Amino acid sequence: QRSNRDLLTPEKISRLDEIGFVWDMFKVYWDMGFQHLVSYKKEFGNCLVKQGSQYCGYNLGNWVRTQRNDSENLTSERRELLDDLEFVWNTLEFAWGEGFKHLTSYKEQFGDCLVERDLKYCGYNLGSWVHNQRRLKNRMTLERAMLLDQLGFVWKVR
Repeated sequence: QRSNRDLLTPEKISRLDEIGFVWDMFKVYWDMGFQHLVSYKKEFGNCLVKQGSQYCGYNLGNWVRTQRNDSENLTSERRELLDDLEFVWNTLEFAWGEGFKHLTSYKEQFGDCLVERDLKYCGYNLGSWVHNQRRLKNRMTLERAMLLDQLGFVWKVR
C-alpha cells in the first residue's frame, strides 16, 4: 500500500488513514529511536550510547551510530532536536575534550601537568590519557598541541 499510494483511490487512502495506517515507516523508526534516546539521557545524563548497546530492548547504539554517520542527510529539524538534547556528533573530539578538561582541573589543583601513567583523577583515567597524548604527539593536530603547550604540558618525562 505504501509503495502504491499514488495508485490508490482517495477512498482507500481515507480508509487506511482511519485505521491509523503508517505511511512513512522511516519516520516512525526515527521517532522511536529519538524517544529512546530522550529516555536514555534522562536516565544517564548524556547521549553517549555505546555502539551495539541495547536500551529497553531497543538497539539504541546502532540508531545513534546511524545518526552520526548520516548527519549530513538529517533534516534541520532532526539535527536541532538532537542538538537540543546535547547529542555528541563526534565522540573522538568529545573524548579528547573530556581529557583536556580533566587535565586543566588537575593543573589548577596541583600546579603542573606531571600526571603519573596509572593515575585516576576524579574517576577519569587521566594518566592513560596523558600518556596517549605524549605517544601520539606526531599525529596530533596543531591546535591540540598548542592547547596542551599553553597549559604547560610536559611532553617528555623520564
